[in-house]
Amino acid sequence: MADLPDEVLERIFRNVVQIDLAPSMWLPIATYEGIKQREIARRIRLIAKMRLVCRRWADWLYASYLYDELSFKCAYRASTFIHQLAERPRALPLPQCRYLKVHEIWTSGAAPPGMAEIESLDALVEQFSETIVALDIRFVNFFTLWPSTIEKIGGIRNLRFLRLGIRFTRVGGGKTKGVSVDRDMTVNGLPTDSECLASLLRAVDQKLVALDFTDFRPVCSPTLLGEVLGDYQCSTITTLKLDVKTEGNLTLDGIVRLSAKLPNLKVLWIGGPGHQGEILLPIFESLREKLEELYVTDARVLQPVLNISFPRLRVVRVHDWDRDFPGFLRKNMFASVEILALNCFPFHKKHKKILPWMPLATLPHLRRVEFHEASGFLPTRWIEDQCDEHEVERVYPRGDT
Repeated sequence: MADLPDEVLERIFRNVVQIDLAPSMWLPIATYEGIKQREIARRIRLIAKMRLVCRRWADWLYASYLYDELSFKCAYRASTFIHQLAERPRALPLPQCRYLKVHEIWTSGAAPPGMAEIESLDALVEQFSETIVALDIRFVNFFTLWPSTIEKIGGIRNLRFLRLGIRFTRVGGGKTKGVSVDRDMTVNGLPTDSECLASLLRAVDQKLVALDFTDFRPVCSPTLLGEVLGDYQCSTITTLKLDVKTEGNLTLDGIVRLSAKLPNLKVLWIGGPGHQGEILLPIFESLREKLEELYVTDARVLQPVLNISFPRLRVVRVHDWDRDFPGFLRKNMFASVEILALNCFPFHKKHKKILPWMPLATLPHLRRVEFHEASGFLPTRWIEDQCDEHEVERVYPRGDT
């Protein structure tokens, strides 16, 4: 195999080391991230072994796969890695990084030990601007970037996925509050979070297809985001990921306003508990004519919108649901659904008789039901018989039977 043509070797490597996360994408974010990290660790171990075969394999894997995903949480590690790249043998090309993750970015002055800095992100983006496809950046307490860093992110040619997050610290039991912040109140005149987000979205215009706000809560007044975005429309974004959790008294109002700027949004992911579904009502109302796929962690989040008609909605995936869910399926929201995906664990919730029936007769367009994780929690035979009776295909992903 060491003498195979380059194009054949590339195809073999791609098939061997690729990570298929598609079956897990609809799971809760914490579960998905856990599966992803395990797959990445397995992949790294495999690549390390394959590099021992011969020098050609070692160099090829170094350039194309060894650093395919990079993750940093402190400035020291980032600067050390960049120094190592600069010291690599001249014969080795710059390795490719397709997924860059920089977390714990400190924006309030000098970074404490163990934190990353804007400069860390700046240098890494500059280093891998030709190969990055997904960028995952998370800040501590306040989201902001230098205009020059925003410009560099905008220069990433193949950027398709952007995840933004904020981790709030707790000092003396206090809670982070959503306030109106002027630029002269930020460190070194950095833009406010709303200004930064608006500038960042404009910088990556016509590139992004997916935006992840699972852990993103702007601190500034939500009205400011709408003001700085003005008439701007993020026309290429088709997928949006959210989480209904709150931080202190922060809300999703700013993100709700942003959703109105996504005219071609078709896929919506909603994580977190479902008891605050009403705060997402404006998003659903703005998407009622264009939403095609919906992924939710908790079915309860749908309760406030069950009577809204979604004529283009074809796919609904639900991880956690209860005995009320069959009633949900009778509502206007599900009238056009063709594919329904359910996690099977709720079939076996302790002391609960869950989903004894499905009103398939009220779902005229339903053609497939997916039963996920069925190997551990089999759906009832009654449900399976109903699917067969109505000629609805039963699917058990990943070999679950």
